[in-house]
Amino acid sequence: MRSRTRLLPVIFAAGLVLAACGDDTDPADDTVGTTEPAGDTEDGLGDDDLGEVDTTDEATEEDAAADADTATGTATASGLEVATGDLGDHLVDDAGNTLYVNVEDAECGAECAIVWPPVSVDGDPSVGDGVDESLVGTTERPDGSSQLTYADQPLHTFVSDEPGQAGGQGVAAAWYVVAPDGSPIGADEAADDDGDDTDDGDDADADDADG
Repeated sequence: MRSRTRLLPVIFAAGLVLAACGDDTDPADDTVGTTEPAGDTEDGLGDDDLGEVDTTDEATEEDAAADADTATGTATASGLEVATGDLGDHLVDDAGNTLYVNVEDAECGAECAIVWPPVSVDGDPSVGDGVDESLVGTTERPDGSSQLTYADQPLHTFVSDEPGQAGGQGVAAAWYVVAPDGSPIGADEAADDDGDDTDDGDDADADDADG
């Protein structure tokens, strides 16, 4: 009985110590992570956040539409302008994309159009300074769309170009940028080079025959 009596004060003292430790806990700790920003909606997004989400969604839809246009081989322009670069003065659309013509084959089917999107136009195109309005025209594509022409040549962009670039120049010895007078820039020089190569080959064959 004496041992049990002596333990009671010890147990009571230990209880007081534990109670004191609990009282020392900072009440602010219980509220961590529960503060809500002003203007929060029921789903945890504020008004400002909702506005950002809406804007992002709209931008994504526009980008998807642009990618779809490229994939199906279409390019839309509302006008023609003249730009100056390493190739001299040449035609671009109203977005600054370099325009090309094919000097070997004016026809460009569905597969060709994926790499060389035809420049379609809805209505009368605007004409910038330096563009010869008398050379501007349109032709109907097999899909019924209206494609811009210049000097009776169908106009195309190049899928790998960014505005201001001319990466399609001379591709396949067929695609060339267009001068304001309607001539394909660099096509004559390329033809002359091909002719020189052919002449050199003929001369070599002749020498071999003589030998």
